Amino acid sequence: MSRYPNSGLEQLRQSLAYKCMKMAKFDEFEPTTIHFATYQKAGESTNWKKCLPLKAAIVYHCITGEHVKEETKDGEPVKGKAQELLENITKECVSRINKAASEAKTKGSTDRTSITVEDDAQVMDGIFLVVGFLAELKKHLDNGNREEAVSYYNLTPSESQIIVKDIIKIENQLPLELIKDIVNNVEDAIKAVETPQQQTFGYKLSFKKIALHDIINQFCWYYSPFHRKEPRNIGDVLEKGKPEYLLQCLHFSLKGDKTNGATTGQVRRSPSARQLKRSGVRLEATSEATIDVLFSRPKLQMPALVYDFKLETVVTNLLGWECWPEKQQKPMTRYLQFTTELVGDLSDVQVMKKFGLIRGRWKNLQEVLDLMKRIDRSASYPSVYIALDKQIGEVLQYHDERMKSFFVRNRPTVVWLSSFAAASAIATVIYASRRRRQG
Repeated sequence: MSRYPNSGLEQLRQSLAYKCMKMAKFDEFEPTTIHFATYQKAGESTNWKKCLPLKAAIVYHCITGEHVKEETKDGEPVKGKAQELLENITKECVSRINKAASEAKTKGSTDRTSITVEDDAQVMDGIFLVVGFLAELKKHLDNGNREEAVSYYNLTPSESQIIVKDIIKIENQLPLELIKDIVNNVEDAIKAVETPQQQTFGYKLSFKKIALHDIINQFCWYYSPFHRKEPRNIGDVLEKGKPEYLLQCLHFSLKGDKTNGATTGQVRRSPSARQLKRSGVRLEATSEATIDVLFSRPKLQMPALVYDFKLETVVTNLLGWECWPEKQQKPMTRYLQFTTELVGDLSDVQVMKKFGLIRGRWKNLQEVLDLMKRIDRSASYPSVYIALDKQIGEVLQYHDERMKSFFVRNRPTVVWLSSFAAASAIATVIYASRRRRQG
């Protein structure tokens, strides 16, 4: 029996809703460059084997500061010093994790098993994730600018961006228990493979072992689709929710603190941003990067979306995460449906940009509109999130009241304009008919 069972991930994979979503957007769920062992017999996977030299090279650089080139023989990659180092660190990690598990089992403080052969590939991936990604990510985020934390390695920007997107994909989710075991043992494992005659690394993680929550906070801040100036402390959320994966941590971090009240259960389509503005609704971005829509007449507050290279992948996988068979409430799905309903055309995107509800970097606003339309096709209708539906319902009620009030106050003008327009249309038809007869 595996020490790191992926039963939760397997349950999601069996969901019909997830299967349909993955079929429609395969590349957004399946990794492109970095493949993790999230399935049985990963060591026999061609994709997993192919990306092993890249993982090893990145880990080697993070530990030694040196870059290594992939070694090949007859066109095929061969084991070099980077891969040999990663394999040795993996063996040391496995030994230490098993020793700790054995001691804990003797004391009766755990019922978890030791690492099996099938777990070795996951441990190797966990070392890459902790040493080659999370520790490097923290170094770049410590300056407080998440937009600059893109290029971690001596790779092209596009390669770095692909790795960033691969890490968050559902099919690449490693168990948090594995990540914790790696964090607790990897420094000692690296020290154990040092040889005084050859090399001494002196490697230290960029965060303390007991501060894993801090790096998860920063991870969630970096991957959040919403704008926030600094990481949110989600330690309490993690303690209560007991997430099993990093993507699940991100999902938890986006849920607001509002309690769910009673609701009618009705889900109505929202007017566009331009229509809401026309009825007197004042759009405003909140400072909290959570799925909270707050309406206090006439002000509508909501988190600002950050448009960047990873937004579509992050959002699509968050939508996929809500495909659990037993999940009734879908906060991310409902929020994105509301947002895409606000964005009907380019003029709506301009309104959202003007009020700070869409931020980031783009070549033109058509890119943003196209992305919103693609996201809308991924969201399943109808979806419910009671806390959000209640606020949206109040917005729609206010909009309807304002538009009805406008019509009542201006009924004579509206009727006159309608009559004038109808008369003009009739006159145009008559005139055209006469011209045809004369011709």
